[in-house]
Amino acid sequence: MQEDYFASRLKSASDVLPPAYRIALETLGAKTRCDISELRLRTGRSFSALCSGGEMPVCARDGRALPVTKEDILYVLDRATQSSIHSYANTLKNGFVTISGGHRIGICGSAIVKDGEVVGFKDYSSLSIRVAKEIKGISEELVRQIRNGGEFRGTLIASMPGVGKTTLLRDMIRVLSKTYRVGVADERSELAGTFRGRPQFDLGEQTDVIDSCPKDVAIMILIRTMNPQIVALDEITMKEDTQALLGALNCGVIPLATAHAEDIRDVREKPMYRTLIESGAFRNLVFIRRSGDERQYELFRLKEGDYA
Repeated sequence: MQEDYFASRLKSASDVLPPAYRIALETLGAKTRCDISELRLRTGRSFSALCSGGEMPVCARDGRALPVTKEDILYVLDRATQSSIHSYANTLKNGFVTISGGHRIGICGSAIVKDGEVVGFKDYSSLSIRVAKEIKGISEELVRQIRNGGEFRGTLIASMPGVGKTTLLRDMIRVLSKTYRVGVADERSELAGTFRGRPQFDLGEQTDVIDSCPKDVAIMILIRTMNPQIVALDEITMKEDTQALLGALNCGVIPLATAHAEDIRDVREKPMYRTLIESGAFRNLVFIRRSGDERQYELFRLKEGDYA
């Protein structure tokens, strides 16, 4: 059943591709298709896919490479925006667009800058289609361990890129929303996968989402307007994110977030994470490790002021 689900997610994400690319994907083995996390198109380079073992070319049935053209890039964007690219200007200026199914297409090209701000792109050169996957139930036992018969406390999820932070966070939000009101600052539409105002993924009954908005701004809006008990965000990347989470903590709101880190030591050494842990915002650290096709979730209890 899981293989069928992953195959359906890849098909959904690849619907925007030119026919030759869709046919090439169908020639791959079932296990390879299930392992694909991103589809890459770079002008003048071969069509490729990102799997757990790295990036690999996706060839035609006769073994020929499929060099990406400018027309291929425009074809994908035209399908992704329903032939109305200008109506997606607000997300395109941030370098992405979300399509049906919750998949996100990252965009590179020549930035159009006005008054010091990026207002759009032209001469598109690269696309990355991230295959969004929802795996329900993977956080049930983890949430039970974190709560340990009591209330949920601030939790940071960390791992290397591409190991499954977003997928785990998405399911934790769904599970926690059975008990708590959860506000989600979904800056790049990766958690809810909102398409035309409707989340494409199940974040639970008591969850409110603000997407396509800077995370720090979204957190403050959620606190002022929706009275969340937990605020969740994917990837702490800016000092503004840290300040917003500290502000949420001062309002009695519990933070739940993800972060890029190579190991526990890396979490300790990065100033933004250290500040949040030493403040008591995060009392739990979940580190994700990947072993083959399996993911292991290690739970560490944190004490205010140290990393015990």
